[in-house]
Amino acid sequence: MYRINKERLKTCILLVLLATSLVQVGILWDYQNHGFPINFFMSVIKGAASGSYDADMASEEFFKPFRIVVSDGGKSHWLIDRRNELHGELWNEAKTCLKAIMASPRKNFEIYNGDWGDVAIRKGAVFEFKARIKSGLLKWFLEMADSTADEPAGLCKMKLIPGYGNENVGQVYVLDGNTIYRYDAKIGGGKNGSENVVDYAVAKLKQDKRNEINAYNVFREVNPWGKINISQDALCVMGGTKYRQFRSINYCVPEKASSFDQMAGVIFRGNEKDSYNLYRDANDTIAFINPDNMYRIHGNGLLEYKYMAGPASADKGAVSAAFDKAARFVGRIAGHLPPGADIYISGITEEKDFYRFSFDYIVEGFPVYFNIKPSGKEREPAAAVMYAITVEADGKRVLGCRWMIKRFEQGGSMGSYNVNLVDILDLSAKYDKNKDFVKDMGVAYVVEADDGRDVEPVWAIELAEGGLDFVRMSRQRGN
Repeated sequence: MYRINKERLKTCILLVLLATSLVQVGILWDYQNHGFPINFFMSVIKGAASGSYDADMASEEFFKPFRIVVSDGGKSHWLIDRRNELHGELWNEAKTCLKAIMASPRKNFEIYNGDWGDVAIRKGAVFEFKARIKSGLLKWFLEMADSTADEPAGLCKMKLIPGYGNENVGQVYVLDGNTIYRYDAKIGGGKNGSENVVDYAVAKLKQDKRNEINAYNVFREVNPWGKINISQDALCVMGGTKYRQFRSINYCVPEKASSFDQMAGVIFRGNEKDSYNLYRDANDTIAFINPDNMYRIHGNGLLEYKYMAGPASADKGAVSAAFDKAARFVGRIAGHLPPGADIYISGITEEKDFYRFSFDYIVEGFPVYFNIKPSGKEREPAAAVMYAITVEADGKRVLGCRWMIKRFEQGGSMGSYNVNLVDILDLSAKYDKNKDFVKDMGVAYVVEADDGRDVEPVWAIELAEGGLDFVRMSRQRGN
C-alpha cells in the first residue's frame, strides 16, 4: 500500500512539472509572437492580465455606426449620441434586421433605383458607417456562417422605415456603396406601447421641446442653390435659429506615455516585456525592441509598432481574420488608456499582402480629426497622421500600427455657434460650389497640436476627392 501511494505521488509531481514546463514554454513562445500551441493554457494566462481584451467584444466595441440619424418625415432629423439610450435600442434592432437580410434569398429583396436622398427624408432611422464593410466581415460581426445568399456586397448606410396598418410591414434600405437594396421587414423593438423602436424614438424626441432647436435638415429638402454639388443626404441647418450650443474639449498626451513602466503596462501582458530591450533616445522617445517586434512611443503621444519580419507570405487570409487580430491589438491597448473618447472604424483597405484598418475618435458625440502639420525633424512622425489609429494586419498577426494616443475630456466653456449652411459655405476656404463635391459635413473637433485646452468645435466639410475643410464657426457674442 505504501509503495502504491509513493508511486502515485511521483506521478502527480511529474504531471505538475510537465504542466509547468508547458506553460513556461508557451510564455516564451508567445514572446516571440509565434503563437502558443496550447491555447487553453494561454487563454488562462492572458485572461488574468488586467485590461485584457475579449475578442468576442469586437462586435460590441467596434461594430457601431459612425452616426445614427432619426427622422420624423417632416423635415426634422436628429443625431443620436452614443450616450443616449436610444442609440443602443435602435442599433440592436438594426442588427436584427441586418442579420435577417444577410440570410435572405434573392426573392426577398429588390434593387431600388431611386436616390438615397429620397430615402433619407422619409420617417425612419439611418445608420451610417465611415468605412464600407464588406459582406465577409459583416457576417463575422454578426456571428454568421458563410453562405450563398444573395446578400449585399457590403454596408455603407442602412435605413429602417417603420410600417403602418395591421401588418405593420416596413422597409429596410441598404446602400452597399453603389447599389441600394430594399427589403420588406417587420421592425420591432418598441417600448411603452410603441410597435417599433423608430416610432418610439421619434415620439420620445418630440416630447422634449429642447430637441426642436437641435434638429437638422437634410440637404435634399432645402437645396437653396438648385443643382449644387453636395450629397443629398448631408445634414445641414437652414431653418430656425442658426445658433447651436456646443461644449469645448481638452486634450493632452497622457502622462504615462513618458514612463517606461506605465507604457510597458499598457503594451504588454504579464512579464512579456522581459523579452524586450528598453531604450530612450535623445528626443525622449521610448523604444521596446526584440528580434521580432519594435514599439516606439514619441513625446507627442504617437505609438508606432512594427513586426520586423513583415508579411509571412502573399496569403493575407480573410479580412475577418485580419480584423480579429487588429481588434485584439486595439482593444488590449485601449483598455489601459484613460477614457474620454469612443473609437470607431473609419477606413478599411485591402493591399497586396495585408489589410489596413483605420480607427478614429468620437468625443461629445462628434468626430475628432487630426490636422497636425510638420514642424521640424523631431515632429515628423506625427506629421503623416491622417487617422487616429492605423493598423496593418493579415490573417496571422498585426504587422504594424500608428496610433496617436490622446487623453480627451470635456472642456470648461459652452458657446453658441453659427451653424447656418449659407454662412458656413461663405466662410469655407477650400470648397468651390461650382467644382467640388461635398461628400459629408458636420460639427467636429480638430487636434492641431500636442495639447489643447478649451478647443472649440468646427464645421468639417468632407470633399469627395479627399481632404477636409475645417470652417471656424462664428461664435455668438456673450456666449
